[in-house]
Amino acid sequence: MKSAISNKLSTSQKRSCIRRGTVSILLGSALVFVGSAYSDREDLSLSFYGFESESYSKAGQAGLEQILSGKMFDLEVPMSGLYFQQAIAASKAGELGYDPTSAAGKFYSEGSLPSFDADADPSLDLGLSPFERDGKEYASLNCFACHAGVVNGVVVAGLASNSTVQRSTPLTDVRGEVVRGDNFGQYAVWNLAARIANPEETGLLTSAEETELTEVMKNTQRPPVQAMPWWTMKYKVRDYWYGDGGPHDAAHFSLNFSIGNEEINDHHTEHVAMTARALAFARETQSPVYPEKLDASLVQMGEEIFHGKLAPEDRSTFLACVQCHGEYTKKTSALDYSMPGSWTVNYTGSELLRNVGTDPSYSEVIEDFAPIVDHLDKLAVYYDAQGTPELTPVDSPLEGIGYIPPPLVGVWTTAPYFHNGSVPTIEAVLNSKLRPEIWDRDKSPNAYNMESVGLEYTAISKAQYADLAATAAAAPDQSRAKVDMGFIYDTNNFGRGKMGHTWGDSLSDKERMAVIEFLKSLSGPDMPPLSTGQQQANL
Repeated sequence: MKSAISNKLSTSQKRSCIRRGTVSILLGSALVFVGSAYSDREDLSLSFYGFESESYSKAGQAGLEQILSGKMFDLEVPMSGLYFQQAIAASKAGELGYDPTSAAGKFYSEGSLPSFDADADPSLDLGLSPFERDGKEYASLNCFACHAGVVNGVVVAGLASNSTVQRSTPLTDVRGEVVRGDNFGQYAVWNLAARIANPEETGLLTSAEETELTEVMKNTQRPPVQAMPWWTMKYKVRDYWYGDGGPHDAAHFSLNFSIGNEEINDHHTEHVAMTARALAFARETQSPVYPEKLDASLVQMGEEIFHGKLAPEDRSTFLACVQCHGEYTKKTSALDYSMPGSWTVNYTGSELLRNVGTDPSYSEVIEDFAPIVDHLDKLAVYYDAQGTPELTPVDSPLEGIGYIPPPLVGVWTTAPYFHNGSVPTIEAVLNSKLRPEIWDRDKSPNAYNMESVGLEYTAISKAQYADLAATAAAAPDQSRAKVDMGFIYDTNNFGRGKMGHTWGDSLSDKERMAVIEFLKSLSGPDMPPLSTGQQQANL
């Protein structure tokens, strides 16, 4: 779809990588991505941002070490088994036309990203950590499986992955489709909570018995949701789109990584401590700096429109962004508006759900889970009796239909937009007429639209989509046809609506461009929050 904003950058500039504070690695691969196509002749080059241990405090370094330890999840996959799976996959390269075990092949077929450590076992991607137990080698998931994403060819620590393929349940979507970046991981928490047998007496121990709560989980159609970038945690009192927990609440977050087993109570104290270390790292992650020089006059104009200090010519749909997304004040010591960063962030929006007309499906599901939340809250009795109330996992979503509007630090990296990832660019967020109904995202990890700010994509018709879906349905489970369907987003499907948030529709092209230019500038490490005291005073 043609952008209303003029093309200011060359293709090479669009594809340029962020080089500040990164580690660059050239990865041998079987695929090279060109636009929406790929061939099997060249290498894939990626950079890495935010994985350098020395750039964190001692607490942050301990958190990074904890994440990479392989002990956050109670999983153990024998390395011998992993090697066997890799060999089987490699044997299908001729049939598929690409090597599914190469760096690019894994990204294309699974959304997996390679390790930032050039010396790491190539069988282990960024989301898998090796460890040893009883003299045997194993691998386990780590947080970066879902909380490291790629933008413009740079793999960023703490950026929610918009490429990871998560397997959904049969009730996830009436059409049974999984789209890149869909996040269904959060449902594991409620699955576990629904299976807790007797929280007051036996803590986190689970039962295989079918109950009303397990029936709720079994019969609930589950919409997708996008995860938040970790660096926004430092600004928030409550985390996530529905405000269920605080960014320092390790006992709450530990439930995200807990797997029901007979030793779960024995390990919970240690697991909460692990989670606290990981959260310390998460809060120290930073947004990448926008990699291009900005138009200073546009940034200033956009800042005034964003904060309601300058009214657009047509105010018919406009609502100042500051009312939901926080206030940003340029530091007097760094008033060069052509350079990103150096804004002080005053964000107090995480105490309130807002209904701006976006797809309500996920918010409605959270309300349906209220009996499961009540069941989980009974754990307080158990941990009070143990003399360890601080170990109680608490899930307390804000009531009502709506979502928490996020702070916009690093928003340029977080496409696709809205809680369900239904809108590919910021420009389309600010102009609902530009939102494609069905869109096929560019398959390259280096593809990013720097002027509309977001994913490169091609709009496709319903007829084209139907033909592709029919071809995929008749294809083998592991085939290019089926993999390619995961790159296509149909906003007509359950939980994937593109409606709502129409505040920018009446902006002129120049006004919209100015707001986008301002949003680009809200990036980089120099984006300090106001102190908690200052934030509370502004509530």
